Amino acid sequence: MDLAVTNRAIELVNQGLTQLRPYLDDPSVTEIMVNRHDSVFVERAGQMQHLDLRLGEEKVLALIRRLGKLAGKDVEPNTVNAIVDSRFDGMRVAGVLAPTAFNGHCICIRRHSTSVFGLASYVESGRMDLTDPEGTVAAASLTPPPMGEVAKGGAGLQSFLTWLIKSKQNFLVVGSTGSGKTALLNSMIAEMDDDARVLTIEDTHELIVNLSNVVILESNEQAGITSRLLVKLALRFRPDRILMGEVRGAEAFDLMRAVNSGHRGCFATLHANSAADAMGALEKMILTAGVDWPLSSIRQDIANAFPYVIFAERRAKRSGVISEVARIDGVDPNTGRYNVHEIFKRRNYYDSLAIAA
Repeated sequence: MDLAVTNRAIELVNQGLTQLRPYLDDPSVTEIMVNRHDSVFVERAGQMQHLDLRLGEEKVLALIRRLGKLAGKDVEPNTVNAIVDSRFDGMRVAGVLAPTAFNGHCICIRRHSTSVFGLASYVESGRMDLTDPEGTVAAASLTPPPMGEVAKGGAGLQSFLTWLIKSKQNFLVVGSTGSGKTALLNSMIAEMDDDARVLTIEDTHELIVNLSNVVILESNEQAGITSRLLVKLALRFRPDRILMGEVRGAEAFDLMRAVNSGHRGCFATLHANSAADAMGALEKMILTAGVDWPLSSIRQDIANAFPYVIFAERRAKRSGVISEVARIDGVDPNTGRYNVHEIFKRRNYYDSLAIAA
């Protein structure tokens, strides 16, 4: 789009949400994120900042509709047109109306920087240093608990699951319907630090994310708002973590691509009979997306995307029983099969009696 259209888009933002004007005019602000009318964040000079602003729900709605019109789209709730994803010259705008945006109408404005920094500035700012003095990758240095303790279950397994969250590992929670997958995820989400922008995608909102910077999206197949559409949209909202309630079909491909594009600390659930079976289940879903890739390439990307798998099941009168935890160490180049290493496996009751005897 030409500069005149971009200027009109900026004018619409300035008119509709005058409180955002100082941030649109600030060249150090690269992202303006309205999670809902009373939850606003900006990214300034690479740092996330919360703004104490109340914008007005109707004003956010009106702005999204006007920006949609500018992009040639009539924006209406509960339809596939509830979403705006438009690129203007030097700016990208993504907006979603409620109820697809579960907490209220949301919009994300990304300003593309026109400044070009010399490579010398990377050295001066420490961006090329061997170590990270600011501690921004501290999570990556967290070490897991001893695997021998994890294999015993109990507190050792709890420490491992906490490490998965704190160190921002990507993983899957798998099992049957009613196995307690979502309840387990919610328990793990409660361990998350409030230092990341989180975006969730679900068919029905069940994930509990009590953090400050959250966008919750809900699909509606009847209205044409598919999980696949929302996974693609997610990257327009500058997420640090992407959490998906359940992967059911072709969106598995888009989720895998999103996770493999540098996003850490992402997780999802899916139906599978075991930790090892989860890989095959994910393959089948990816293939429904019409991907013309060799299976070996798909398997390698799956292994890279989700190196850990937790299998939960219902036993007796209890759900959420963790029966397996596995690590996926790539794909064997000779057999083409996943290298699945058991970290924890729950013994059956009678097997335990036999071992004790």
